[in-house]
Amino acid sequence: MPDPRKVYEDPSSYLEFLTSGSDDKFEGQHFERKEVGRNNIEVISSQLNKVRRGITKTVSAFANSNTEGGLLVLGIASDGTISGIDHLSESQKSSLTNFAPLLHHQAAEAKFHECNDNSSIGKTICLVFV
Repeated sequence: MPDPRKVYEDPSSYLEFLTSGSDDKFEGQHFERKEVGRNNIEVISSQLNKVRRGITKTVSAFANSNTEGGLLVLGIASDGTISGIDHLSESQKSSLTNFAPLLHHQAAEAKFHECNDNSSIGKTICLVFV
């Protein structure tokens, strides 16, 4: 497994790892990924709240168990498909990356990264390093 910080800093070099064909090959003590709704489908508030709870749980788990850090990737499905988060509004994206009201005494940082899906269509994913 690669170092979570290195993947966060240079996701393009680790795109094959990020898009591994199954969660068994990707997820573990240092990595997790979540799809945030489906492209071209409006993400309703209840769906966003569910994702937010998952993010909170993951960030908290990484912060409490990993001295090396952990990486959460938003916008990649469990089968490795890059679905992106481009279908979210700016306020929805901000609500998913504003960790201060959700968690105390954590050190999480988020950034957005542009990459291409299997059809060479540009998509934005979000990487959260804890």
